[in-house]
Amino acid sequence: MKTLREKLKAGLKSKRFYSISALILFFAFFYLIISQFYAFGISNTPSMDTYFFINEKYTALRPAIKDGKAVVFSAPKRFFLWKKYYEANGLHYPKKTLLVKYVACTHGQILNTIGRKDYCNGRFIAEIPKYAVLIPMPHMKIKGFPVWHNYKIPAGYFFAASPDKYGLDSRYFGLVKDEVVKYNTIPLFPKSVIR
Repeated sequence: MKTLREKLKAGLKSKRFYSISALILFFAFFYLIISQFYAFGISNTPSMDTYFFINEKYTALRPAIKDGKAVVFSAPKRFFLWKKYYEANGLHYPKKTLLVKYVACTHGQILNTIGRKDYCNGRFIAEIPKYAVLIPMPHMKIKGFPVWHNYKIPAGYFFAASPDKYGLDSRYFGLVKDEVVKYNTIPLFPKSVIR
């Protein structure tokens, strides 16, 4: 016959088992609900100020693309024209690469390039670093390099920027179409945000 102490131990073990089981079921159910709307993402480039993101999955209606927000989008064709640039930095991207960048300037706003710097409605957003070989001075003479002069961004496009001055973004491959955006994304523990 079991003593009172043995009965209490058995009761505590069964309570612990049911508590842990309930907790596991709760998190599994929570994950199933949340995973319909959110997904965890990891950036494959060092150009963002963090490597970890929570992607907001789109439903039938896409949310508006807003200044200062981070987005995930399919790399435009012009991105791959800079293959020598990113391979020189030890990076390799397949054709269906997804990029993570901040929205720095959206439709209806005015883009201007002054020297190596790009401005959106008079607000500084990005600058081309002074490279020794890859990008000669002055940058306006670079073939295929996007230069803006009181350029009004058309509907359905935005300027994508990364906080890293060496990041490959709209400074190099031009404007991005809204339609190629896969997700809005929330950077986890970013060091800076482009506004």
